[in-house]
Amino acid sequence: MQGHEEYDDMLGLSGFRSLRSSEGTFERLVQGKSMMETTENFTTEFDENDVPLEDDELLGEVVRALLDQPCPIRIERRLEGDLTALYIHIPPEHRGKIIGRQGRTITALRTIFSIVGAIDSCHLVVKMAN
Repeated sequence: MQGHEEYDDMLGLSGFRSLRSSEGTFERLVQGKSMMETTENFTTEFDENDVPLEDDELLGEVVRALLDQPCPIRIERRLEGDLTALYIHIPPEHRGKIIGRQGRTITALRTIFSIVGAIDSCHLVVKMAN
């Protein structure tokens, strides 16, 4: 079993320290400042022309971010009964990156997009196209 310091190094968090507060919760510190203090000035400004991505566009962006090399990606939306299926069309040599070890990556994508679908009051599933 690895220690917390080794995990922090693996995750690139070696500059962080964890402290346990009196309530038993953890607070991550960066150079003596809490994460809240280091991020409190972070704001995102939206332009009135900015529009949220559709779920299929969002899935495409996430898939592109997961890949090491650019390749053709197509997300197909199909209505299948009472659910909406988003099919990921990707070259076979890149499918392993999206599926992940023991299917963990595709499972995470399915979980995230089922939540996205729930927000929009629809049943949304992610599938790999053959």
